[in-house]
Amino acid sequence: MSPVAAGVPLQSPADALGVVNVARLVGFATVSFLVAAAGAAAYRWYVNDSVPPGLTTLLGTAVVAVYLNTVGLFSTVIPVEGVVASDPFATPVVVRNVISLLVAAGAAPVGRRAGDRFATNVTAVAGADRVEEN
Repeated sequence: MSPVAAGVPLQSPADALGVVNVARLVGFATVSFLVAAAGAAAYRWYVNDSVPPGLTTLLGTAVVAVYLNTVGLFSTVIPVEGVVASDPFATPVVVRNVISLLVAAGAAPVGRRAGDRFATNVTAVAGADRVEEN
């Protein structure tokens, strides 16, 4: 038996991406969007200025990261009925987590703009003296 045959089998990108659940990614994007929108609206309401872009990206991505670290990592590390589900550092698990964080980071700026626009419109309708538009 050659040393190459005894190694880890190679995975194609399609196999690596097959571990990503699309419904889960949509849920992560939605949660990131909503958290970023709420953060931007609250910031606009209290400070009367637009929120820095990095702050809402951090908020939206942090929510997904907390979920991945608590639910995802604990289910792979803590044995259930004496069996560990999988290695948390296996390539498919890492790829799934990185893709999840990238999706969350991509949805957060959209939530920032939507939340800022919502708070600006609410402030204008409420009859504020001035609304700073950025």
